[in-house]
Formats: sequence, structure tokens, C-alpha cells
Amino acid sequence: MLFFAVSTTGCATAWLVGEVTGRQWQQAEVSKVEASGAVERRLVVSARHVAGPAVVPEAVLPVEVAAPAATPVEVPAPPVVLQPVPTPGVVLPTEPQRPWPQGALALTCQGEQRAERERVTRTVLRYDATWKPLTAVMFVIESAFSAILLATGFRNSPADGVTVGLGAYFGLDAIGTALLFFRKPELQTRVTEDRGQWRSAARECPAGLAVRTPTGDFPVATSGEVPVIGAWMLQTVVATPDASLSLSLKGRDAPLRPSLEERCWWSGLSQSPAPFCRGPGREPVPTSVAFPE
Repeated sequence: MLFFAVSTTGCATAWLVGEVTGRQWQQAEVSKVEASGAVERRLVVSARHVAGPAVVPEAVLPVEVAAPAATPVEVPAPPVVLQPVPTPGVVLPTEPQRPWPQGALALTCQGEQRAERERVTRTVLRYDATWKPLTAVMFVIESAFSAILLATGFRNSPADGVTVGLGAYFGLDAIGTALLFFRKPELQTRVTEDRGQWRSAARECPAGLAVRTPTGDFPVATSGEVPVIGAWMLQTVVATPDASLSLSLKGRDAPLRPSLEERCWWSGLSQSPAPFCRGPGREPVPTSVAFPE
């Protein structure tokens, strides 16, 4: 019991500390945000794994290279472990020397905006209907602690100063808790003004967004999928720890460099263990790139 008493902070003491530090007891909060000034907007793009079978992607030849005529042939079903086999007249953006992973990479698009300034009005309700039952229970508990500790401390000869001191502390705290019992419900309003915060919302990927490769640009669908080279994108980022994807939007290029945690996570999802990963780990926060709008 002595250990429990030492490790427990009294109700009145906790209330006083909260008042001093600004972490006040409150039951409900309503915020109202008013934006002012110019609004800044941007498109945020990140990569994600899409489940599916292992597929060897094909990329279109550069314009200056003529594709020879090919006779249609019946292609047998691929083996369990697939190796990239280019179709006649087609070259892959790269030639990785590892099995193609299962699934593909796609993109996720989000629209973000923030105002130049934001005025935030917070209305806080304190000491609602739960306040009185809580303080009443704490008063009874602290009074009991105080009585037990004081009796135990004075029973010894000489008196145990530590035990008596704790008993006196809980007795004083119980008096403070009894006074807090009579607090009436309060509505407090606080107003702050600061630079606007980024606020995001899911949106479709815009027309003109493309993935740039050595053989050309490949458009991104509004859903974020890149039908032609999605599997190649996955193979590229899980094959080497420093590979990046090049994105293009309306003449502006930006590299998307997934983190090592993302590569290892995708490597585990695609059942293609990467040599630089110890394991898939936890699902990481996506790495993103932003295009101002």
C-alpha cells in the first residue's frame, strides 16, 4: 500500500498541475477555423502496392527505333518464377536480373491546401456532469489512504516520518478535492491565430501526370494505376535500395524516392525478398512528392 500511495498523485494535486501547465481538465471541445489570405494548393503523390500475379511488363519502343514484324505465336503459361522475356519489337525500360515480384506499383494522389492565416476559436466545456461523482470518489479514496497511513506511521515508536508525511499529504489533498467538488460547469473560449495548416483530401490523379522512363513517358490513370509499366515500377524499387521513380506533370519533373522501409514492405507483399531487407517490418508512412498548383 505504501508503494501505491507513493506512486499515486492526488486528485487536487493533478488538477493544480494541469492548471499551471495548461493541460486542464476538460470534457468536450468544439473548434471553429476561419481562413484568411491567399490559399496555397498542391498535389501530393505517393506510391502504393497493388496486389496481383507476377506479370512481365512491356514498354513501347522509342520513336526512332523501328519494330520488326513479328509472327503471332502461342505463348505457354508462365512458370511459377517468372523471368523477363521481352516481346519481339519491344524493349523493357531496364533489364533486372531477378524474378518479377507479384503485383504492381500504383500512385495515390491527394490534394492539399492551406490558407495564409487561420483564426481558430476553441470552446471548451469543463466540469460537466461527471465531475462531481469523480471528485466524490477520489475524496473517499484519499481520506481512507490518509487515515491508514497516519495510523500506521504513529503506531511505530518512534513514529515513521515518511509514512506520516504521506498520510498528511493525502489528507490535505482530500480537502482540496472536497473543495473542487463544488466547481460549477464552465464554458471557456480561446482564440489563436497562426499560419494556416495543410489540410488534405483524396482526389483523382490529374490528366498529364506521367511516369518518365528511358523509353518515354507513361500516363497515369485517374485511379493512380500505370497499366503498362506498373510491374516494372515495382521491380525497379525493390531490386535496388536507391532506385527512384521520375514523375512528370505539365512539364515539371520530380523524383519520387521511396524509403527503405517502403521498399522492404513492398518486397514482402510481392513475395520477392530483397537482399537488403531483413524483413517486411511494419507498414511505413508513404514517401511523397508535391507539385504546386
